[in-house]
Amino acid sequence: MAFPTPTPTPSLHPVDPEFLAWARTNQRQKRLKAALAAQLIGHPDPFDSGDVAGQVQAWAKRHAQARRLQASAMAHLRHS
Repeated sequence: MAFPTPTPTPSLHPVDPEFLAWARTNQRQKRLKAALAAQLIGHPDPFDSGDVAGQVQAWAKRHAQARRLQASAMAHLRHS
């Protein structure tokens, strides 16, 4: 027996689009931070984990990738 799907009721309180954008961004940042923490804890660096220089190189590689992604996104927004 199939259950009827409830019809969505309109919200009595409209959500501010700016707040909604902030909430989504904040949630995404928390998700990314949690994923990075899990990666650092669960997966050792490709370099020697006890080596400080190896940890710095691993961080620099991740940071450079994040900067490239941000630059690409900004360029995309400028040309849209």
